[in-house]
Amino acid sequence: MLQEVISLSLLFFSFYNIYNFSKFLSCLVIFFTFFLHVGILSLYHEFFKRLRDELQMQRENIFLHSMKKIILLDNRSNSQCEICFEPIEKMEEVCKLNCSCKDKYYHEDCIFNWFQKKNSCPFCRTSFQLQSN
Repeated sequence: MLQEVISLSLLFFSFYNIYNFSKFLSCLVIFFTFFLHVGILSLYHEFFKRLRDELQMQRENIFLHSMKKIILLDNRSNSQCEICFEPIEKMEEVCKLNCSCKDKYYHEDCIFNWFQKKNSCPFCRTSFQLQSN
């Protein structure tokens, strides 16, 4: 915040004095302000990139801790993925969430894409959080 105020004041100073004072000094201040803004933007970009990566990693950890993979041995008539509604074949590896939903199965890609957006069960909306040890 302080850097932005300083850079804006330097910018206004340079615009005000471009004809009244030295053109060289005004151009120097403009270039200094420009590079200061570029530095601030690169810091913001790096900060938000790290924040996004950390949140992505937390979502993946929540995903891995809130589900278990099983192989569906019997072919039930209502066995379908609760997200894409495609039928689940016999002996197919599916995911089951650790919630109160019984007989709700999901394809791994479907539930992973769901967890990219929400930390809850698609059916009962039970929220999943990372367990702190």
